[in-house]
Amino acid sequence: MIGKACCNTCASLKREQKVTKTGENRYYYGCRVHGLIRKAIVSDSGLEHLSCDEWVAADEQKIENRAIAETLGKELQSLHDIWNQVYACGGADFNCPDGVELNLLRSRMMSQRRRIRSCLLEADYPASYKLEIPDMITSQYMARREEIEAAAKKALQIYRENKDYQWLVEKNLELCEEERNVSGIYYALGYIEQLERAIEQDDYVLMRSHEVPEHYIEILRICRDKVACIMKEGKLVSIQSDKEKERHTGGQPQIPGQMDIFSFLAS
Repeated sequence: MIGKACCNTCASLKREQKVTKTGENRYYYGCRVHGLIRKAIVSDSGLEHLSCDEWVAADEQKIENRAIAETLGKELQSLHDIWNQVYACGGADFNCPDGVELNLLRSRMMSQRRRIRSCLLEADYPASYKLEIPDMITSQYMARREEIEAAAKKALQIYRENKDYQWLVEKNLELCEEERNVSGIYYALGYIEQLERAIEQDDYVLMRSHEVPEHYIEILRICRDKVACIMKEGKLVSIQSDKEKERHTGGQPQIPGQMDIFSFLAS
């Protein structure tokens, strides 16, 4: 059990130092880290609601915390293992470079080390505490760059040779704006266009999202089905409209320049 991380249980609290706030029925206690606790309180119960990142358990509590030393150590070791994995093989985040993820892991390592220091006696620190914290690296770092780029170029070739993709490119010109929006063809073709730009601009984060092209191939297939359905419905509406016009004109061919009933009603 770690104990509640608050000023009331912090070893840095100096109860012997009490400063009353002028003109108010509130006071501060001393703090070995900050000089005074950060907020004035009206009673000692207020200490239960105050804390900071420098909280340290009392020695008695640290002795009780020996039971969780192994758990804290495993958590820190896990962060190191994940960092090494991401550094060598890359992460799975398609929104940011590996460097960003690695530096976040580094920050978590430092926080876990602080937690170990605040909760345990030095003699009880786990073995993983002795592991060296990796240095900060450039946020744009990406693992497996050559491999990612090669996979992206291969995926682009697969898309361009895909029958659904070729069909969508052709039919896109025949659709009106509303049909394009409803079918999602902008998105389906846009993914491939984005990949083309990513390769040109060395955007390895986006390129990495195409290492498994089957996902986008499925998007193309689904989009084709939607477009085909929309075009079929459009043809049916057109045929029905022609039949309606023919019914109103008695099946007689319309004289060039002559207004049909629909044009007349609209005029």
